[in-house]
Amino acid sequence: MEGGLRNAIPRESSTVISFSKHNINLFEQIIKKNLQKYKTKFKGTDSNLNLEFQILNDKNKQLSYKESVELIDAINNCPNGVFEMSKSIDGLVETSNNLAKIKLIEGKLKIMCLTRSSSEVSKAKLSKVISNIFQDISCDCTFSGGYPGWEPNISSKTLKEVKDSYIKLFSSEPKVNVIHAGLECGIIGSHYPDMDMISFGPTILGAHSPDEKASISSTQKFWSFFTEVLANIPQKVD
Repeated sequence: MEGGLRNAIPRESSTVISFSKHNINLFEQIIKKNLQKYKTKFKGTDSNLNLEFQILNDKNKQLSYKESVELIDAINNCPNGVFEMSKSIDGLVETSNNLAKIKLIEGKLKIMCLTRSSSEVSKAKLSKVISNIFQDISCDCTFSGGYPGWEPNISSKTLKEVKDSYIKLFSSEPKVNVIHAGLECGIIGSHYPDMDMISFGPTILGAHSPDEKASISSTQKFWSFFTEVLANIPQKVD
């Protein structure tokens, strides 16, 4: 399974399976049966799902049956997607994991995940769960490239000033949301804990996928709003 980066949601995967050539017809039947099952299961979310195979003549280093079962079980047990919901904001994902990249080449296994959370405690809990799963099958687990969470502050004074600028410019109330995403604000906030911050930007579609794109019209709106905020924000919000 492979995404390009840790924060890319995988949209395709491939694996090499070894079995007796006498079982090719049986394997083809299994593929067709499972394809239909999964197309039905995921028709509402992944309508273009496909499952296919081709016969290879290459010889590759193989895992033993026991190693294969252990690896498959570990991957299935690894949290992927939502891990915990926020206890203070309804409907907000607090902590999640992206099982982003799995590579097994010549007996060397490398798995990359991206865990993210607005709570450092919850993120540490998730990291421990993941490391325990793979350490149980004799894998080494390391954690790097993480960034701190950013706790939402609905009472932010900066937020009030920016909302006033939005109303002045567009004559309507802005929709203020708390979202589950990784932002530089968490890193900045870890160094300047008393800094009051908000985040806004244009509409992005297909985020963290090869189809990611930004709306041109919303970018134009964002720019006029951004310049209005800079013109009206005081030097210091008391």
